[in-house]
Amino acid sequence: MATADMALDIDVPGSRGESRYYERAVLGAMATAPSAIRQMVNLLAADDFYEPRHARMFQVMMDLFASGQPTDPMTITIALDASGDLKGIGGAGYLQECVASVPVVANAAFYAKQVADLAARRRLVQAGAYITRLGYDASTSVDEAYGRAGELVRGAQMKRTEAPGATFAQMADEELAWFMEDAPPPGLSTGIGELDDALGRGLHPGRLLLIGARPSIGKSVLAGQIAAMAGARRANSLLFSLEMSRREYFARALARRCAVPYSSILDRRMTQVERERVTKLAPEVADYSVTVDVESRSMVQIRAACERHAQVAPLELVVVDYLQLVKPSRTSRDSNRAAEVTEVAEALKDIAVVFDCPVVAAVQLNRGPETRHDKAPALSDMRESGGLEATADSVVLIHRPDFYDPKERPGEADLILAKHRHGAQTSITVNHQLAYARFIDRNLAF
Repeated sequence: MATADMALDIDVPGSRGESRYYERAVLGAMATAPSAIRQMVNLLAADDFYEPRHARMFQVMMDLFASGQPTDPMTITIALDASGDLKGIGGAGYLQECVASVPVVANAAFYAKQVADLAARRRLVQAGAYITRLGYDASTSVDEAYGRAGELVRGAQMKRTEAPGATFAQMADEELAWFMEDAPPPGLSTGIGELDDALGRGLHPGRLLLIGARPSIGKSVLAGQIAAMAGARRANSLLFSLEMSRREYFARALARRCAVPYSSILDRRMTQVERERVTKLAPEVADYSVTVDVESRSMVQIRAACERHAQVAPLELVVVDYLQLVKPSRTSRDSNRAAEVTEVAEALKDIAVVFDCPVVAAVQLNRGPETRHDKAPALSDMRESGGLEATADSVVLIHRPDFYDPKERPGEADLILAKHRHGAQTSITVNHQLAYARFIDRNLAF
């Protein structure tokens, strides 16, 4: 566990005797056979050991192995003596006791699994105890407590595998079969076919997509459209709005689906025909699996909300509108704005990876486009852009020539895929119908 005030000496029923037995067996096997050490590299870490002296002995053996030195009882004893730990473990005789205690050296992996399982149980008990303390700590906000609790539970769930990686031969059967499938890989649609194709057939789990634009260009429209499209397809979606109310987002969803001006819905000035259309299609919009959260304002609150949401059903999409309004988890006098924005971006990427879902975040651009002749945005226009560029998997910049000159390409917008870690950079021309809060492919006229 990363939390400093959480000691690892919490008892699990029956763990003290079992831990000592299996830990001695592991150490004895490691001192007897180099092959046992190679197995331990991916099965155990020093903090899995219940007894501190066993943890120290394990670490010394691993250090010898990593440096290419022999790992027999004599070299281990010399290394322990050189580090000042020999007396603390009980002298050279204790290492010999461990060697003598090994029932069968070939079963070293089994002994290691017992040590790892007992360590996991201790961590689970430990996490529960700390979570209980968080519940009683009035100085910690509920959202922060939820966030910390989620981190503790995930930490207790961490498992090691026997082989972290796979050879090409091991991957061939599974991966070739996947590549050869006729069905497209799973991906959430943005509602724009050409953009989906450019992104590799939609949005994929574990990836962070940033949508950048100047104010009033349409970044919130596109972000909201992506959430609505996912929700319409029953993908469990969570949208964090730091700028608009729930009513405004729902009005945009109605406008998008019903082709009724957003302002008419929000101002309640619809014609009779428009009212009938909204009445007819509203139940369909109401069935979208989208949750709009306007309360979570900080990264801690957003992470906690994702934790709570995922407890009900796996998250399939997270949308944040917009990134620069999110408060970082930590602030200090020495921190600068660029560092804070980078921290938020990295935290959103972490959410994408941990919850195995795509994360989409709107980003406001600086005035750079307005200084150029063609008004086209660039990656460098993202405010505090360095960390954003580095963290994002893909960046889409929205350019609307008619925003600056109503006569220039009216009704068109360029979606500039300025960064794409998994494919080529490109630019896609679409139609914008911002009155209906949507972007659509050029070949669509609805």
